[in-house]
Parts: sequence; structure tokens; C-alpha cells
Amino acid sequence: MNREIGEIRFAGLSFDFTDRTEFFDRDGREISPDQIPFGEDIVINQRRSVTGGSPLARSVEIQNYDISYDGPNFFFTHFGGIEEEKILTVDPPRYLAIDAELINGD
Repeated sequence: MNREIGEIRFAGLSFDFTDRTEFFDRDGREISPDQIPFGEDIVINQRRSVTGGSPLARSVEIQNYDISYDGPNFFFTHFGGIEEEKILTVDPPRYLAIDAELINGD
């Protein structure tokens, strides 16, 4: 939670990744996962797990709004970080009123 602006983000889905998973910036240049800023809009090209586990990310790219992504394997989300061999995602930000004065409230 960012108390200065009242922003809170909840954890989203996690995705497995391997050394074959590729990461790209908005211009299509290969980058490392630590170069993706927290909360950035990303597109994950995924393969669903046949065993019921986390999906496997084939590629992750910072979303380029000039590109039309088409297909059932694309997942649109926000980058939450890397933890071991997992890509963490977060929901869009929500904003809370902190120390707000309530008028006619219960």
C-alpha cells in the first residue's frame, strides 16, 4: 500500500517461468525481468499446466498498445515482481480514502 496516495494493489495470478522464457520491453528488445517496473502493464504468452499447477510463461513483454494481441494464450495483467521461479502479478490499483471525514455516515 502506498499511504501517500492511498493506492493499494492485491496479488494476482502467478506464472512459472524457466530459463527459456523470454522477456521484452515495449519495443520488442529482450530485457531481464528486473527491468520491468512494478505495476507495469504486461502481456504473458502462456501455456496452461496439464497437471493443474501454475501456467508456464513462454514470454513476457511490456504491453505495446500499438500491437493487436490475438489468441487464447495471451494474459493481460500488471507486473508484481519475480520470486524464485515465479512471475508475480498484481491487480489494477485501487484507491482508499485515508482519514476521510464522513458526513451523514454510519
